[in-house]
Amino acid sequence: MPARAVMTALACGVACGVALSGCGGGEKPSAEPSRTPTSSTPTLTSSPSVTESTPPVTRPEPELPDRPAFAKSEAGQKAFATYVVDLWAYALAANDALPLTRLSVGKKPCRGCSELEDALRDRRIEGWSVYPFEVTVQSIRTIDSALGTTARVVFDVPETRSYFENGDYRNTSPATAGSTFTVSIRPEKGAYRLIGFTIEQG
Repeated sequence: MPARAVMTALACGVACGVALSGCGGGEKPSAEPSRTPTSSTPTLTSSPSVTESTPPVTRPEPELPDRPAFAKSEAGQKAFATYVVDLWAYALAANDALPLTRLSVGKKPCRGCSELEDALRDRRIEGWSVYPFEVTVQSIRTIDSALGTTARVVFDVPETRSYFENGDYRNTSPATAGSTFTVSIRPEKGAYRLIGFTIEQG
């Protein structure tokens, strides 16, 4: 999932708070489209709802985004924050949070990481995933503090559909605009590490 204005992932939420979790590529049955602000992957845990069926689909494997080079500057902070959002999108598409959670500081999972892992584990057990999942970044603002840097990433997500492993349609999630991915990071040994993340859906 290359870090760019439009990030085709299948990556977040993100701690999902999804801690970020709140942004969890939420899926809501197409019969009742609604958006509810949250700070912790709400839609990631929604119950399966099969209302239509489509022929089996051939899905390409999600592309893992490239990690940006470390730069101790505002540009470097924004690049890493975008990378975190890309990995979140990748996680939602691949049902794999490891590339994101391994960015945590030390051995302790970042805030929001455990929630994201639990939500994706449930998806794997239930046998469904989202495709496609795209994120369009609108703006990034950084704030420095004694503990590190907080980046507020405002992004949009188009309407998405989820499918079961056999290709059957599961449901549709409406588009969301103006969601906020808040990422806490800090430099450590020549690299940025993830302290935590939260997501608030627009």
